[in-house]
Amino acid sequence: MSEFFGIPVAQNDKQIGWIIQYIIKNDATLFVELGVYLGGLMNIMIFLKAALPDFDYLGIDYNKDQVDSSKRCKPEFVCLNVFTEEAVRLVSDKINSARGCAVVYCDDGDKPREVLTYAPILRPRDIIMAHDYPGEILGEFADQFNTSHPDFTELDANKRDIRGMLVWRKR
Repeated sequence: MSEFFGIPVAQNDKQIGWIIQYIIKNDATLFVELGVYLGGLMNIMIFLKAALPDFDYLGIDYNKDQVDSSKRCKPEFVCLNVFTEEAVRLVSDKINSARGCAVVYCDDGDKPREVLTYAPILRPRDIIMAHDYPGEILGEFADQFNTSHPDFTELDANKRDIRGMLVWRKR
């Protein structure tokens, strides 16, 4: 656990910076966070939502008790298991209504399954990210995904270890 300008977050400062960089650089208009945990990244995304025109955020987590109570009441937070049809349909609808690039950030309990579940609903130019590399998601998964999903390009593959996350863009 670290802090970003006093906000407790599960990501380190550099990871927050890379996430924001991918949002800005790719003109993302939607950020979907699968696995909100305490809600620190949610606070940062809600700030971006206020600062960036046309930007939207959706956070999904099944364990509302671990999400700070002040954040559970926000309309940007939905309490669902990320693997339910309802959650996938909700995210798909949000992606399809986004005017620009959508970013799906996998940070719940089963990152490989999250990537495999949500990658098929992305549009060309959309991005999917997986946090906690190489701890909860391994390089072997990334290599297999790269081979079995030729419609995706891994971004900055040589920076996997530095970033601590994996990032793909749909072609």
